[in-house]
Amino acid sequence: AQLRGEYAGGFLGGAASFGRIAASGSIYRPLARRLSWAARVRGGTIHPFGREPVAGPTESDLLRVPFEERFRAGGGTTVRGHAEGSLGPYSAGNQVLGGLVLLVMNTEVRFPLFWEFGGAVFLDAGNVWADYRDISWSRWANGWKRADYSPLDAVYGMGGGVRLRTPVGPVRLDYGLKLGRERPGSGRGEWHFSLGQAF
Repeated sequence: AQLRGEYAGGFLGGAASFGRIAASGSIYRPLARRLSWAARVRGGTIHPFGREPVAGPTESDLLRVPFEERFRAGGGTTVRGHAEGSLGPYSAGNQVLGGLVLLVMNTEVRFPLFWEFGGAVFLDAGNVWADYRDISWSRWANGWKRADYSPLDAVYGMGGGVRLRTPVGPVRLDYGLKLGRERPGSGRGEWHFSLGQAF
């Protein structure tokens, strides 16, 4: 279990003022002699404060937090099957904005293959939102449906991959397939290559 808090701006100075809280919990359990199960829930919220937004006094709370400080989801350590940082609100110019609220859930079954290789199958879900009031049970249910895409709905990805054990940690190659709704033009799945486990 992890809990982290951050404070920026205010009496410390700087162009933006906000507080961030992020938490995650993971569990790892053997299922059988050669199988293990891993799961994680990760969430967080960012609250901007101060009088003037970063992008001007008429912008939303989302734009009061610098882009590089916002939560992003999609990719090899959050929701596989979706491109890195591609989830959540988009601007009118089709640019990803990130979010002030994050909720991601992951589960996978891991197993040995041969020599130093192992495998895993996984299911991921989550998104980022500009406002916690955008999150509802219906948003999670809508994500399963093959209907019009909404950036406010939770998204899902499932797939599998291989891991090569090395002295510096596992080298991981996963392929994730989008489930349910997908952003137009985004494709049906994504490859993810990285060092270390997803969580």
